[in-house]
Amino acid sequence: MSSKIKDLLYTAFAPAERASAAKLDEQVKLFSGDKKVKQIFDFFPDFAVILNGQRQIVHANSPLLEYLNLPSIDSVKGLRPGELLNCMHSTKNPGGCGTTEFCRICGAANAIIDSMKNKSKEVQECEITTIDGTAANFRVWTSPIKQDGYDFTVFVLRDIADEKYRGALERIFLHDLMNTTSGLYGVHLMLKTNHSLFPEYADSLAGLSLQLLEEIQNQRDLISAENNSLHIKNEKISSLGLLKDVFELYHYHDLSEDRFIEICPEAEKVKFTSDQTLVFRVVSNMVKNALEACKTGEKVTLDCREDCEKVIFTVHNPGTIPPDAKLRIFNRGFSTKGKGRGWGTYSIKLLTEKYLHGKCWFTSDHENGTVFYVEYPLEDS
Repeated sequence: MSSKIKDLLYTAFAPAERASAAKLDEQVKLFSGDKKVKQIFDFFPDFAVILNGQRQIVHANSPLLEYLNLPSIDSVKGLRPGELLNCMHSTKNPGGCGTTEFCRICGAANAIIDSMKNKSKEVQECEITTIDGTAANFRVWTSPIKQDGYDFTVFVLRDIADEKYRGALERIFLHDLMNTTSGLYGVHLMLKTNHSLFPEYADSLAGLSLQLLEEIQNQRDLISAENNSLHIKNEKISSLGLLKDVFELYHYHDLSEDRFIEICPEAEKVKFTSDQTLVFRVVSNMVKNALEACKTGEKVTLDCREDCEKVIFTVHNPGTIPPDAKLRIFNRGFSTKGKGRGWGTYSIKLLTEKYLHGKCWFTSDHENGTVFYVEYPLEDS
């Protein structure tokens, strides 16, 4: 077997093999000529396709074709779901959708494989980032069917971005915002009953007020970023000054209770040009995530350095990220911390790579803990 064919058949998860062109056309005709199947599938309000044994599309309903502005199935037949949706991972291996290590933790890929293997109905969720960087959240349903003696799988797809947004808003405004406001009100009551306490609690009052503003502005900027309406305002920034501002924000944060936060003594004062508000937002989200990952008594360390005409910010915590979570860490709505979370790391990547011309990544192991990195050019073009 040639190396080229071996590359095409390589897979880290599902089989890479595809049906021949002749077999694919034969399977497409099984459904295109069945008026009853077409009538039922076109009635579905959600996107629906039928997949063959190689996970390739052999039938698509009208809502999907109309959404893609296609007159017939010809342009999408033979594609796999991730290829149809332009998933960024669908082009990483020659075998395409379903064959990368990322596919192992994809809800859509697992629903399809499980349905085929167990002859069962499956329901799962998946987060997809497209090749152009757009994030999407879907709920998928799969179910086996037979047609003329062949085994096929019905695959139904529903956009649940609004549902995920509602969950995140409930978390932010009904939990985080409520906690901050409660703390602010508590300090107010103490000062109201004893004015002499003002010098002692002045810093706490200022810190809580800043935290409240930051939580509101963070959500505002995230909504604008996803709507492509976020405006960039470049200015000269001191990396060390920005780290000190982030430190001040979290010094009085409830997440810092029983945990420590420090700026590395060797942190460098690097001058660079970018949007200070958004860079602050990114680094503060890095710190917030690190504090949430810490156990009682553990420490978060902030640092910044210049390297190859770039400024690099790092945030370290001693914890580690589970292997499967590493593959999804920047996906919208994914979190190991519970429902309604998973927007902090997603916003780090969105703001950094889509708006600030930067790059973000992380390392995580038992020996060195977890470090998140963001880098930005010294002069933004």
